[in-house]
Amino acid sequence: MNPIRVYVMLAGLAALLGGLFAFALHERDVQHQKDMAKAQAALNAALLHNAELEHQWAAKLKAAEDAHAKELTDNAAAAAAHPMPSVRLCHNPSNSPLPSTTTAPASVAAGPGSVPGGDAVPAAGPELGPGLELLSRSADSVVAACRVLVNGRP
Repeated sequence: MNPIRVYVMLAGLAALLGGLFAFALHERDVQHQKDMAKAQAALNAALLHNAELEHQWAAKLKAAEDAHAKELTDNAAAAAAHPMPSVRLCHNPSNSPLPSTTTAPASVAAGPGSVPGGDAVPAAGPELGPGLELLSRSADSVVAACRVLVNGRP
């Protein structure tokens, strides 16, 4: 066999193997680009879904904040419309189960501080109305905040 012919065949075989190698690299690159395009499409879909969820959560949070503000306003209006009456403890200096009383004249009509149907008037104790009003307003505020936590989140 002619040595030039062997070299030509080896060169042709090397060119064929080089072409196959280049084709395999090209196909791998094309497949990689397809995979990257699929991954990018999935990422875009996930980002769109997250944006929609964030929008929904923001709307629910805004509605909850508005409901909380309305409830606080309603509570303040109700407190202003219904002022706390005077609330007093009966003073009991002897620490006995019965309150100490003073006797009112029979001609005095039942009024504030008097016991209906009787003559005994308990001795006035400390005023509890403002403290009870403050406690009730604080409780209303806590309840309103709890409603936001329970109802304001999906």
